[in-house]
Amino acid sequence: MATDLSADRWAQVNEILRQAIELPPAARREFVQTACGGYPSLCREVLELLTAYEADEASWNFGSSPLVDHALRALAARQTTSVLEDKVGPYRILHELGTGGMGTVYLAVRDDLDFEQRVAIKIGHQYAFNRDFLQRRLRTERAILARLEHPNIARLLDGGTTRNGLPFFVMEYVPGVPITAYCQQRQLTTRQRLEMFQSVCQAVHYAHQNLVIHRDLKPGNILVTEDGIPKLIDFGIAKLLDEQTSTAEAHTVTRQRAMTVPYASPEQVRGEAVTTATDVYALGVLLYELLTGCLPFHVEKVSEGKPSLEYLIQQVEPPPPSVAVRQPEKMLKPSGSPAEVRPASSRELAGDLDAIVMRAMHKDPPARYASAEQLAADIEHYLQGWPVLARGASARYRLRKFLHRHRVTAGLTLVFITALAVTTVISLRQAHLSALAEEQAKRQFQETWSLARSNIFELHDAIERLPGSTSAREVLVQQTLIYLDRLGQQASSDPKFQRELGRAYIRVGEVQGRPYAANLGDVPGALKSYETGRQWLEKACQLQGNDFECLRDLSISYERLGELVLYRNRDFTAARFHLDRAATLRERLTRLHPEHPEVRYLTATLAIANGDWYHMQGNAIDALKHFARAYRLLEPVATGPAATLACERKLAGVLQRKVYCLLNLGTFLRHSGLPAEAQRVYQRAWGLHQRALALRQKLLASQPTSVELRRSVLDSLVDEAEINGRLRQFAVSRRQFETVFRQFEALASEDPTNRELLLDIVSLLSRFANMEEDAGHPAEALAQWQRIEAYRQKLQEVGSVATEAQGLQAEVPLNLARLAVQCDALAVGWQAVQRLEAIIPNLPDDLQRVRYWRTLVEAYRRLGNPGASLAAKARLAQWLAQSGTEGASPAVLGTAADLYSIRRWG
Repeated sequence: MATDLSADRWAQVNEILRQAIELPPAARREFVQTACGGYPSLCREVLELLTAYEADEASWNFGSSPLVDHALRALAARQTTSVLEDKVGPYRILHELGTGGMGTVYLAVRDDLDFEQRVAIKIGHQYAFNRDFLQRRLRTERAILARLEHPNIARLLDGGTTRNGLPFFVMEYVPGVPITAYCQQRQLTTRQRLEMFQSVCQAVHYAHQNLVIHRDLKPGNILVTEDGIPKLIDFGIAKLLDEQTSTAEAHTVTRQRAMTVPYASPEQVRGEAVTTATDVYALGVLLYELLTGCLPFHVEKVSEGKPSLEYLIQQVEPPPPSVAVRQPEKMLKPSGSPAEVRPASSRELAGDLDAIVMRAMHKDPPARYASAEQLAADIEHYLQGWPVLARGASARYRLRKFLHRHRVTAGLTLVFITALAVTTVISLRQAHLSALAEEQAKRQFQETWSLARSNIFELHDAIERLPGSTSAREVLVQQTLIYLDRLGQQASSDPKFQRELGRAYIRVGEVQGRPYAANLGDVPGALKSYETGRQWLEKACQLQGNDFECLRDLSISYERLGELVLYRNRDFTAARFHLDRAATLRERLTRLHPEHPEVRYLTATLAIANGDWYHMQGNAIDALKHFARAYRLLEPVATGPAATLACERKLAGVLQRKVYCLLNLGTFLRHSGLPAEAQRVYQRAWGLHQRALALRQKLLASQPTSVELRRSVLDSLVDEAEINGRLRQFAVSRRQFETVFRQFEALASEDPTNRELLLDIVSLLSRFANMEEDAGHPAEALAQWQRIEAYRQKLQEVGSVATEAQGLQAEVPLNLARLAVQCDALAVGWQAVQRLEAIIPNLPDDLQRVRYWRTLVEAYRRLGNPGASLAAKARLAQWLAQSGTEGASPAVLGTAADLYSIRRWG
């Protein structure tokens, strides 16, 4: 490949190559020959790149192959020349530090200050293959660094775009060397290496807490300064857990698999979704290298003709570090490492350090340390002489660690053995009394545990079906939490007890706030209980990793956390994290126990949660796919001879969710000018609704006093009223809404403090109001919003902290103002606009704020106060000018464009 490839020529080559690789492999070469139009040199260049692409496809790293790299280096050199001729903002380029697949890093200095500040500037490649994608990744890296502020992570200082339109960002310059080189050059002891490694773990854990996975942890990305401070750098291929990735981009990432293979985890090599466990694995490889000076692979197993390194990562267990240091000549050495490196002895590594490293590098992600912080904590246990988590909890092992920590005390004990013999009789007497006390303590412990279990698993389940039981359930939950917290302080290391304690906390969390179930509306309390339960279950699974009940309950804890933050907090990022973790555990359950009868049900419940995740973001199509899968899993069980109540309820819930998706899809079609198609979708929703209603009525007939089942039937009747409205049967819909409203009111009167029932009524009235607007009756719609305002006040009185209740603070006055001016309800309108004036400055979302401003402007005009309307327009124009448009969503920008006339005459 010629190295003087011009920019125009590269653009031509790049475009033909891009189109070629989208085709099936058999058709690519013929396409290239046709596209090159008889230019042999152009055809040769593209075919060389295509050959390199196909040869390297298994280890492709963001468009990188030997030939592509060759071309990029030549083009980067030309880019460097042009960059060096100019400053980048206030920064003067000194020289290049390095180049990679996404950009080039330069050493620069900011010379407009009283002092000279040396920085590192990363600038995107001008001629990069798949340029748009790589520049998006560069901007993502900048966004990642912006959210990370940690002493062991290189800081983001500045960012922007060059005059050539290339994205850049400015980082703290770290004048250091890779951590492995630093440890070798300074001849650090094993303790010193471990202490430095702990700092790295804390930095990685901090990144994980900020929903960032590094994905490329290796010595070259951990530099140590002269002061001995490790700094984590290069988040170029890091993954944001809350990142919304397009389908095409996700395919690109999967195909190109960003990673450094020797440090990549098995799931990364397979191209599966990465999690925080991926970084824990890489930390394990790094620790292996720090302790042994080599990588965890036998040389003979990676020689020519043998299985690939990727195969070894997935299938072959590496030798423990203590074995590796005994045979260094047989181990794979990192490139550039000294010929002889042995930082730790085999005896020093055997046992605890072997166990720690091998656990971090476990091929099954759930079997690794739960977090980088837990890995650092286990190293601290080793350094302090305490038992390490990776070794288990045998009595012999713990005794040996105790004696090692207290060597002096143990020696002195021998001196006093004779003296102790004299007091044997007294000691036996005291021991007898102590045994009695211990037996009494055990009895009290068991009594407390039995009482806690009885409260939450028996007594609560018996009273929750009774009307008016909310207050009693609240007292029961408070008392149970006191018992559980007390038990947690006395808990043993028995994994079965830890699992039972975790299950109890999860059950309490369900009572406090589980969506779509009878709960107390205590979202913060539910989150705390779920998290406590998850922690106990994590401990149990560390000791019983393959136990079905342990894995099942831990996966349920993550599913419950995901459900709660999704439904109650609308936190899609955190929900995705928890649901992905639950999915990983469910996959492991399926592998280990494929025939277990619960596996099918557990898979279905997770499919429902994933469907809700898509549906609540407006993606009805993907949501329907997940709901269809859940239905296929549940339907044979729920309709068979061994049907369970839980399975039948889940099946009805799936049918109802499909109804919701179809209603939203119908709305989209109607607003898109396709009313006939919308009506067909509504007819399909009607059929699904009838099946859900019949199933729920059957369940209620078996338990007629159950409040939750009565709620579920009423929910289905609300669906029926809405579907009739969508089918233009407005009179029928109105009668049904009123009937169900009265039934809900009667149910709520039996239990006035039941927050979930109050929220159900608000949802009903909101759908009622929407139907009246569709029917062209703004006055009737206004009446429903006035009812909603009354229930909003009731929710406030009972102390609901649910997101739905908080959202009503803003939504109610908005709709009251909007509808009041349509039907000349001036008094209601004036009250509503005054509330809007107070609400708008505190709205968190820009698009929502613009929407409210527009309603306020129009309301003042319709209320006959042009002066107030003009003043509101002026404030809106001023806010738009001050806030700017950088980073604004298309919807905000579109709204701003709509308001151009307001700026002119307002």
